Amino acid sequence: MSFPIQINSRVLKNQNPNNLKYRFVEPIRLDKDKRYELALINASIPYSLDNISHTLQNNTFRFSINNAPYQTITIPAGNYSLINIVNEVIPALLKKNDAFIVVEEADIFPFTVFINNAIGRVYISLDNTNFTNVEVDFSDNNTSTFHKLIGFENELITADKLAENRVNIFNHSSFAIVCTLLDSGLPETTEDINYSNQILYSSPFAGEIQGMIEIDPHTKLYFPIEYTTTIREINIKLVLDNGAMYDTNNEHTDFFIHLKEI
Repeated sequence: MSFPIQINSRVLKNQNPNNLKYRFVEPIRLDKDKRYELALINASIPYSLDNISHTLQNNTFRFSINNAPYQTITIPAGNYSLINIVNEVIPALLKKNDAFIVVEEADIFPFTVFINNAIGRVYISLDNTNFTNVEVDFSDNNTSTFHKLIGFENELITADKLAENRVNIFNHSSFAIVCTLLDSGLPETTEDINYSNQILYSSPFAGEIQGMIEIDPHTKLYFPIEYTTTIREINIKLVLDNGAMYDTNNEHTDFFIHLKEI
C-alpha cells in the first residue's frame, strides 16, 4: 500500500503556511497488524525570515558628526546579508539623514564599514578629515543589539576599529519540517513542545536571501508513524532551531510526502 500526499498552502486557504492541516475526504484505513512509514519527497518553502527588525530589537544605532547631537539610524525590517547592510543600507540611510558630502562627484560618508572575509569580521573607518569628531554609538544595549550582528561589543567608537567578534548576521541556523503523524514516543496527553521526535526533515538555511528553499533529498528517509488504524488528517509544521514557528510572512509553502506500508 502506498499513498503520495501533496500539501500546498495555495490549496489550503485561510491557513498559515507554516502550520498546514490537511483533512482527507476519505480517511486512510490502515491494517492494525502492519506498520507504516512516512518520508518527505520534496518541499518548497520561502527563505523569508527577517533577521533585522524592531521586533528583534536590533535595527538601530546612533552616530554623531561635527559635535552635533546624535542621530539615529533605523534599518527597515527585512532579511539582509552583510553585503546588503554594508554596501547599500547604511550608505542609503546616511544619505537620508543628510550625513554625507560630495567631493568630486563622489559621496563621502562620515564612517564606512568594510568586510574582512578572511577573518569573518568587519572594520569601521571614521572619516575625521572631511568631518570632525565622528562617533558611532553602540553603547545602548537596552535599545538595540545591532552591533552584535556585526561583531561589536557595547561601546562608543571614536577611532577606526576592527570588530572584536565574528559577524553573526543570522538569528537562526536551521529549520525543521515536523509531522504530527510521526511516532513521538510520548503519551497522548503529552505535548512535545520541541517537536524533536516528530521531525520529518531538518536542514541548515541555504539559498538566496528572499528566495525559495527547494528541498529534494537525495536519499528519502522513512520514519515510523504513530500507531493508528485510521488517518483522518495530517498536520505539517515549520519550526526553527529554537522551537519557535518559522514565520513565512504568508508566502506559500508546498510539501510532497509519501506514506507506505513496511
